[in-house]
Amino acid sequence: MARRRLFSLFYISSLWIFLSVITYMTQREYPYNKEPLSYADLFRCDLHQCTDSRHSSSSCLSQARLVLTRLLRQFSLAASKTNLIYFLYKKSLLAAARCKGHVPADFPNIEIAVFQNDIQKLLKVPLQVNNTVLELTPEKKKHPNSIIRAKLIDTKSCLLRTQENGLFMDIAVLKKDTKGSILDSYTSKLPWLRNLKGPHYYSERDIFPLRTLKFDGFSFAVPRSWEKLLTSWYGKNWGKSISLMDYEVSYNPTEAVDPIHSCKERTSHTLIECS
Repeated sequence: MARRRLFSLFYISSLWIFLSVITYMTQREYPYNKEPLSYADLFRCDLHQCTDSRHSSSSCLSQARLVLTRLLRQFSLAASKTNLIYFLYKKSLLAAARCKGHVPADFPNIEIAVFQNDIQKLLKVPLQVNNTVLELTPEKKKHPNSIIRAKLIDTKSCLLRTQENGLFMDIAVLKKDTKGSILDSYTSKLPWLRNLKGPHYYSERDIFPLRTLKFDGFSFAVPRSWEKLLTSWYGKNWGKSISLMDYEVSYNPTEAVDPIHSCKERTSHTLIECS
C-alpha cells in the first residue's frame, strides 16, 4: 500500500515537472522568433530630420537595406507634401506582406507604382530628397503599349558592375485606359488580349481606397486588394513562400555594390562587395 502511494506521488510529481517544462518551452521567446528591430525603432526619419544611417552597420547587406528603407521613407514623405499617389508594388508589396520589411535571405529591393498623370509631381521628388536623382526610361521601343519605368537613385552609393550611382528604388509609372482600367507593362489595349499572359490590368476598385502595411517599421500605402494582386502576380501560395528568390528580382544577390561611397568617391581601397 505504501509502495503504491509512493509510486502515485512519484508519477504525479514527474507529470507536473514535465508539464511545467513544456509550458516554459512553449512560452519562451527565442531570439529567432522575435521580430527584429526595425529602421523606425532605431533611427528618426520624418519631415524635419531623416538620419542617414548607412554607416551604423559594418555589414554591406545591412547598409544597403538601410539606404533603401530611408530612400522609400523619404519618397513617401515627399509624396505626402506634393499629393503624389503611390503604393508599394510587386516585390516590395510581397516583402511587406510576408516580412514587414526586407526579406532576410534576399538582396534588398524596393519597388513602387505611381500614375502617369502624376508624372509632374514625380519630377519634383528629387528636389525634396537629398542626394538623389530621378531617371525616367520610356520603354516604347520594346512594346507599343509598355509603360514608363523610373528610378530614384541614391547618389552616395555605387553599383560597381555598371559604375553608376547607385542603389535605387524602382518606380512603375502606370497609366489608365479610357474606361478607367489601370494598365500594367506589356498589356494590350484590346480587352480580349488583356489576360493572354495573366491579369496585367486592374480596376480602380483593386487599388482604391489605398490601405497601409508596415515596412521596416513605417506605414506605406498599398492597394486596397493587395492580397488579390499578390495572388495574380505570384500565385495562390505567395503567403507560404520563404524568399523572393523564386521570383524575378532587379538585383543579382552577388552583384557588387558599395552602399557608403559614390562611384566618384571610390578608390581601390574602398572596394566593398555584397554577396
